[in-house]
Amino acid sequence: MSYLPSWLESLVPYLLGAIFSIVASYFVQRRLQNRAWRVEYVLRNTEKTYIPLYAEITKAVRDVRQYQLPDDPKAWTRIKEEGLIGIIQVDDADLYDKIIHFYETVYPRLRRELDAAQKIVKNDVLNAWENALLSHFEPRPLAGPNAPSLARSFSGRIWGEDIGKYLLKHDLDGAKVAWNLHKDYILGITDAKALSVDESWFSPVELAEPKLQNLESKQKELINLLEEEKVDEIIKRLEDRIGKPWR
Repeated sequence: MSYLPSWLESLVPYLLGAIFSIVASYFVQRRLQNRAWRVEYVLRNTEKTYIPLYAEITKAVRDVRQYQLPDDPKAWTRIKEEGLIGIIQVDDADLYDKIIHFYETVYPRLRRELDAAQKIVKNDVLNAWENALLSHFEPRPLAGPNAPSLARSFSGRIWGEDIGKYLLKHDLDGAKVAWNLHKDYILGITDAKALSVDESWFSPVELAEPKLQNLESKQKELINLLEEEKVDEIIKRLEDRIGKPWR
């Protein structure tokens, strides 16, 4: 037996339906809002972690393949300083371990060993130029006993006219273009005249080419290191994180 007035009793189904609709709508909106917050949170973390790491690691690999020193790992340093590294650990512990290993072991080797190889090559090339200059040198009043220092100074001058930059990239064509572009000026300076430099026997790029073998070997060694450490796999997994961060 109902104690409600008949007119109110007739409204009960409608009231219950309205209440149910309001409650259901609330939970749906809350779920959508939570999803939106989660997507925003993940996207923001992706922008702060995975995207800069992807850019930095891919650039380092590209630099090594082009005989260039990788930059300082600024993205990785910032991520550690801001405490964002934990995000990666929570998202993917295995990827976190691989990234840690890469930055603590592989990345420093890329910079250190390529830099050392380039310094050795520069010294070897300068010595080759000096030896060529001194082997053709005939004592003249302008040079006299200062010939070795003149040869060193002149060799450094050649290196500084972009030729050295191309040689360190193992770009012989670029070095030849740079030499042809600057040779008239270089051969016209006082040191060149004092050393009796002549194109018939002095060709900087040809003299330098045999000295680049160690640099080429080191680059191949570092590329093999990247392959052994499966850096491409790290890059691919970072790509996946960037491509679908809301999964």
